[in-house]
Amino acid sequence: MRALVLYGSDRRLEPVAQGVAAGLEAAGVAVDQKSIGEAGDGPISTGQYQLVVVGSTSQGLFGGRVPEEVADALPRCSRLQGKVTAAFIIPGVFGAAKTLRALMALLEREGAWVQDFAALRNEQEARAFGSRLVNLLKPR
Repeated sequence: MRALVLYGSDRRLEPVAQGVAAGLEAAGVAVDQKSIGEAGDGPISTGQYQLVVVGSTSQGLFGGRVPEEVADALPRCSRLQGKVTAAFIIPGVFGAAKTLRALMALLEREGAWVQDFAALRNEQEARAFGSRLVNLLKPR
């Protein structure tokens, strides 16, 4: 099984994304991590992955907004239609639930099937989330 952890360029996201990846890898999932900044402006291929996890920060005075770079990157993800996905954010003071709903709506607009989501504050919570995501890869 393979998974992609795709996350925004905010430096606070990298250790959390690494935690999600570590949780998946502990269960034997091969994980690729990619910052949207390092993905460039071209297409982002997701065809080879059984799971795509997207991470973002929360923007706005009261939260609730997904950064433009994340919103602009999702339409560039090829073969996202019908893909099992999960979403996570690093919450601000307010608006975590609103930001998660906005991120999930962006994924669903691209045809993705959002199966899990979380507001993660640290690498330990991220590892637990990654471990939980392994269940999405099991045949039903």
